[in-house]
Amino acid sequence: MQAMIVRSDQNDYLQLAHTMLTAHRFAMTPDSPPEVFRTPGYPTFIALIDLMSGDWYWAPFVVNGVLVGLLAVLVSLIATQLALPRHASLLAGALIGLSSGTLLMSVTGTGGDVLYTLLYAIAAYLALRSDIHPFRRATVIGIVLGLATLVRPIGILASLPLIFGFAAIHQPSRILYMRATLLALIAWTVVLAPWYARNAVVVGKPLFSTVSTFNITYYNIPMSETFWRQGGEKESREAVLFAVGTTSTNALRSTAYLASMQQYNSAYVRSHSVEYGVFHLARTIPFFVMSGFNVINAVLSHEAPSLRFPIFPTEGENLTRHILAHEWDKAVRALATYWFTTLERISWLIAILAACASPFFAHDERQRILLLFVCIIISNIILVSPVTQARYRVPAEPFIWVAAVYTGATLWQRYRRQEA
Repeated sequence: MQAMIVRSDQNDYLQLAHTMLTAHRFAMTPDSPPEVFRTPGYPTFIALIDLMSGDWYWAPFVVNGVLVGLLAVLVSLIATQLALPRHASLLAGALIGLSSGTLLMSVTGTGGDVLYTLLYAIAAYLALRSDIHPFRRATVIGIVLGLATLVRPIGILASLPLIFGFAAIHQPSRILYMRATLLALIAWTVVLAPWYARNAVVVGKPLFSTVSTFNITYYNIPMSETFWRQGGEKESREAVLFAVGTTSTNALRSTAYLASMQQYNSAYVRSHSVEYGVFHLARTIPFFVMSGFNVINAVLSHEAPSLRFPIFPTEGENLTRHILAHEWDKAVRALATYWFTTLERISWLIAILAACASPFFAHDERQRILLLFVCIIISNIILVSPVTQARYRVPAEPFIWVAAVYTGATLWQRYRRQEA
């Protein structure tokens, strides 16, 4: 299922890029309505790659590999700003370069998440640079985060921890903090404003994207109903779509049923606030333990079944599905049978917990930096739930790996001092 979703997303981006180049419109086809579900950042990036490469098939894969390499270097630089030893900084960069999430992006050629993460990491690195004038730094951070948001709509909320937190790292005066934060917000807004204006013209609504409303209607509410009622997700979705008034995915992604979906979503969340909240919280668990290498195998075997490796589970042996169905014996058997996937799950859990513990091992400026990193990690955990996939963990990985390595390096140094 995840393999199909990854491929479907990439096909949409490629189609948008193709229409931009051939018909000079941001739409799925030359004759289709203007696109308001996808944002223009990543399709524009693909279109530029096509123009420069002459539409070479492997160009997105090569560029994606370059992006991963740049991200690894940037993560090492971020770790250096925390005064980590050189070998520890290099380890943090290597970990994200070899992470199952970034490798998944390389295998599929889907670079939207990596491009977004690279831009966000650039903004985070600038936030740590105390040698840059605070107002100049604030302006560039706002611009870069604006570009990141145009790549992935999640940036609308994910940008806020960095925008409101970067100026507090170096303890400026309250007035300086407020001015720098306001300047970053203004720069961020200026970058996004043309896209809002475009949508106001073409669809009559100054909206950023219909993706959040669509996701709640199409995924979150049916999944919540299935979680609590133990029914089939397909049946739950059909009931929701019947209440909204259409079963057409394209219609739901447009603005035709936007008001109907918003009204339905609001009413559902109000009447099921506790249930929905608990469900949303429970669905953050895969973020901590999901296996990206399992998804890579699923993507490869979906394209060529002979590439499937027996150390990875099939879609029918999905661990999350067994747990949600209370099939505990099957869940335990899957953990024992597919040991490689289980080891990866444990590794992710340890890394994320170590990252979240990092502020307890730091003081002063380093502690403030790591607290900001933890806020970014937690905000990503919440924002990607409940439709959590391995690739959606990638934007949090620079901060997970740097903070986790910081915890590990600190504990190792304490151990060495005790031994001495």
